[in-house]
Formats: sequence, C-alpha cells, structure tokens
Amino acid sequence: MAMSMTPAMQAEIKILPGNDRCVDCGGPHPQWASVTFGALMCLECSGAHRGMGVHISFVRSVTMDSWNEKQLALMKGGGNADLIAFWKKHGVDPRMPHNAKYHEPASELYKDRLRAKVEGKPLPTQLPQRKAAPASCYDAPGGGSMSAGGFGGGDTKGAEALKGETEDQYVARQRRLQAEARERMRAKFGGGGMGGVGSNSDYNPATGGYGAGGGLSLGGVGDKLKGWGAAAGAGLGNVGAALG
Repeated sequence: MAMSMTPAMQAEIKILPGNDRCVDCGGPHPQWASVTFGALMCLECSGAHRGMGVHISFVRSVTMDSWNEKQLALMKGGGNADLIAFWKKHGVDPRMPHNAKYHEPASELYKDRLRAKVEGKPLPTQLPQRKAAPASCYDAPGGGSMSAGGFGGGDTKGAEALKGETEDQYVARQRRLQAEARERMRAKFGGGGMGGVGSNSDYNPATGGYGAGGGLSLGGVGDKLKGWGAAAGAGLGNVGAALG
C-alpha cells in the first residue's frame, strides 16, 4: 500500500549517517531519493538520476511522492555513508560523473546487496561484469546528464508514475519511452548520432563543411571575414563584390 512519508519516517531516514548531504555533490539538506541505492540527493542530482533511466536509479521525492513498504525498507537499509564507503572500498571516486559512477560494477553490486538485505537473502559478493555507459546518456558539464529524451535532466514527460501503475509497469513504460526517444534521435540525426549536424549525409565533421571537398571550413570563414572587412572600408558597393 502506497503512502506519503510521515515526519517520523522522514526523520528516521535523514538521521542515517551521511544523509544530511547529497550523496553525489555533497549539497546540504537533500530532499530527493534514489530508492535503488537507498540514498538521498539534491534536486539537481535527482535530474541526472532520472536522465539515466529507472533501470539504473528509481527516483522519488521524500516529501511529495507516495512510498510503498519495500521502497521505505530500501531507504532504511541504505544510507549515503554506506554507499560512499562501498564505492571507496572498490576504488570508485564518489566525485565521478553520475553516468560513469552508477554504471560501475561496484554500484551494481551495492544495489544488489541492498535488495538482498531487505529481502532477507544472502548478500552477493561477486562484482558483475563491467558494462559501458550507453552512448545515448552521458554526463554534461557540471554533473548533469543528457539523454536521448532531453538535455540536462532527461525526459521529464511521463517521468512520474501513473495512477494505479505498479513499479514493474512504470519501469517498462520508461524503457519504452527511452527507446522511442532514441529512435527519434536516430531518425533525425541518422545512425551516426550527432556526429554530423543534421541528417545531411554530405556533412564532413573533419572540416565542418559539406561535400567531399570540405565545403565551408573555419579557415574559409576567416578569409570571408577579412574580405568583408576590407569591403566595408571601401564602401557598400565593394561589399556586394566581396560576397559575390
């Protein structure tokens, strides 16, 4: 049964070691949570988590969202200090960009151990095989995240669970939305992603121009500017000649 956190529930989670600071950037008074990792984070970092997708980190608001018993148990069984200590033990710098850090094998093992702890199962000890972070989701400057669905926080459309939707249904819907977003990007920019500007197959990323001859390169732009400057000094009539 879903419920809002009572002040007592919030206090029980916030009092855990390290939970007075964002697990990622260290900002004070975090009000958002990664249920997957049993950790608290700030609003900005929660956007990066959403951008990675719910299969990596399931995000909830401590004060505004509804919670079920299992989600609350994961938060009570986790804690920022435990996660950070686990990262350091396995050679993961807690200051790494979000997308790189949460795709580390140590992060995968931690969330598996947390889930097993809550479910009363034996804790796994084997680090999973390293997986490359998806090309459609990468960290932007400043620790944010960009994805095929949006920039600086991911696709927020449809990010909240629908009324009556189970967690499994929510995850499946988010994966479908992300797949559709990737297809839109592929259709718009072609199979090479954004290696070329637009979908014009004649674009040459090495020169910044179009066509086999290199098109308009940066050097060409400089020459044009010099020509325009000289023409401006000679009068408007010469500008037309330079452009022609």
